[in-house]
Amino acid sequence: MVGVKVIGSDSEFQPELTGAGSRLVVVKFTMAGCRPCVRIAPAFTMLSNKYPHVVFLEVDVHVCQGTAAANNISATPTFLFFRNKVRVDLYQGADSSGLEDKIKQHVENDPGSNEDSDIPKGYMDLMPFVNKAGCECLNESDDCGFDNCLIKDSTYLESDCDEQLLITIAFNQPVKLFSMKMQVSVLAQAPKCVKIFINLPHSMDFDDAERSEPTQTLDLSEEDYKDEGLISLRYVKFQNVNSVTLFIKSNLGDEETTKVNYLTFIGTPVQATNMNDFKRERNWQFRRLPQFYELKFSNEGAVFAAFIVCPQYEAYMAVGQVVGCLYTMAVLQAYQTDLHWELDEEVKMGNGKVRELHCASDLALRDTKETCSAMQ
Repeated sequence: MVGVKVIGSDSEFQPELTGAGSRLVVVKFTMAGCRPCVRIAPAFTMLSNKYPHVVFLEVDVHVCQGTAAANNISATPTFLFFRNKVRVDLYQGADSSGLEDKIKQHVENDPGSNEDSDIPKGYMDLMPFVNKAGCECLNESDDCGFDNCLIKDSTYLESDCDEQLLITIAFNQPVKLFSMKMQVSVLAQAPKCVKIFINLPHSMDFDDAERSEPTQTLDLSEEDYKDEGLISLRYVKFQNVNSVTLFIKSNLGDEETTKVNYLTFIGTPVQATNMNDFKRERNWQFRRLPQFYELKFSNEGAVFAAFIVCPQYEAYMAVGQVVGCLYTMAVLQAYQTDLHWELDEEVKMGNGKVRELHCASDLALRDTKETCSAMQ
């Protein structure tokens, strides 16, 4: 797809993400009259032509209020990055160079750009979720280190003093692992016996790896490295994975060193957003709020409850239902069931309780008692 697709209504957004499959999707959230949005618009169009394998979408936060609220948009322009309908990154501001750097970060090793036919429908390459700062490799060669096997090019990871490697890959959120993709260029130096461990509480050394019971043990052959090296895992054992450790014990040809050209995992994030849960939004009633309002506290029963989601301060539960807090404008969307409002005393932003919020003039208040369990 070349060019920027403008989303005209909330109902158009989800089909566009679905249609993109495993390709990277960059969504620009904009607003009429926003000068930074206008300033970066030509660059965004240029980038859409420069990266034809990436899907570029534009969403006006006033036209598609439901989509903006569901994605907790706090300022414009905001750029969200999706793959397989899962949000993988965010960029804010009108710096076109910074935006392109962020796009390059995802496409230079983009598992979705060529629509890998070997990845089953519903799963994705989890490389975008790898937390490189949390990864480590023991017995890696100084000249051919671990980082090489995270990139699809001619470089490779090679062991140092013997054939064994101990690799830990950390993820930035819990994931479900369906399979492992391990590609090699020299079969004789390809891993053979691999012990797999997950969610270890501390770093493992080679002695620990030898005597510990793994989550799964693989005895690989040349056949496993055909068809892009996709190796099935026992899916039921890998349902909530924060880190995975591979103890490569031997290689196919009993060579002195082991080489791995590319290593990644196929699966899904545990907390993949299901946008179908937001279909009920069309039944909500809306009304405008004044620019400022005050949240008052009462010791007598709660008359409304809220879940404030704030990127800078994490998330805080008020008495039991759900709202979105957009921190840049400090916008609160809440349920109102009476004239008196109450927040749980533990709901805080910064160092104090929320007693006053600056609200956007077009903020919609949802006048309903229905619990929106989809966002809990």
